[in-house]
Amino acid sequence: MYILKNFNTEIIGSKYILKTKDAGQSWQVVYENPTQGMFLDAMDFYDNQNGMVIGDPLDGKIFLARTNDFGDSWNQIDTKTYPNLSKGEACFASSGSNIVMLNKKKFAYITGGIQSNLYIGKKKIKLPIIQGKESTGANSLAVKNSSTWMVVGGDFLHKEEQIEHAVVTTNAGKSFSKPIEPPHGYRSCVQFLNVKTWISCGLNGVDITHIYQDVFNGKGLTSVTFDSETEITEIHARAFNNNNLTEVTIPDSVQKLDYAAFNNNPITKITIGPNVVFESNVFKNNNTFRDVYYAQGAGTYVYVNGVWVKQ
Repeated sequence: MYILKNFNTEIIGSKYILKTKDAGQSWQVVYENPTQGMFLDAMDFYDNQNGMVIGDPLDGKIFLARTNDFGDSWNQIDTKTYPNLSKGEACFASSGSNIVMLNKKKFAYITGGIQSNLYIGKKKIKLPIIQGKESTGANSLAVKNSSTWMVVGGDFLHKEEQIEHAVVTTNAGKSFSKPIEPPHGYRSCVQFLNVKTWISCGLNGVDITHIYQDVFNGKGLTSVTFDSETEITEIHARAFNNNNLTEVTIPDSVQKLDYAAFNNNPITKITIGPNVVFESNVFKNNNTFRDVYYAQGAGTYVYVNGVWVKQ
């Protein structure tokens, strides 16, 4: 585990990378750079040896450093021949995910602010994402494979706006398109999880494209809200198992609830649509709820004195 630590004074900025090998019990300074104006934003590792860290531009050039010993030492990359960044163009540190290693040597990163660009090494590509103000631009880059990538951002001062805030490329940045169903507002982070599942988060919530098994298992959730226009058809095994949900509304698009999807939650209120198929142990009191639901159909049910009652 690593921490990027930024201390600022009016005279000098001391910037550190800290590393722990004992789950946070102790920390070692593995990199320090006292350059004035230094601000470290994010890091990424390709494997258990090769990683990179990115920082805000100094004299118009992005700051980059590399490790090949799992972060025990870091070496600054000479970026004199890299493209200049415009005034007001920098990296947002909100999610720590604006740089991605594509292989042991190749990398890509994004910038935001007055201008928002994708950089693949020394190649600069203008992003079709909202920009022009210090609060706008790309915040996060996620990579599915060598050609399919997603960028999210927006304007963090307008968290609900869905204006040019997410783009996808399927040819490594040669062209971009908007997601069919984009995230629901400004997003500071996006990650590719598996097969066809992406997850993004921002100031007003979390979006996920596919609720696969164990995705939110044991995450301490107290509530979950599905978008009214979602097209999710199945909630997979243990997706919301072991949380603190007290009520849940199952979207009408859902046709199947897989094994233990909502088990081990103190749920006392369920709203559910028609013709949903249940696997075993979907809810804590699954059998009694399933039997009542199969008999009475869609609606809202509450758990009272050990019995599920349709309202």
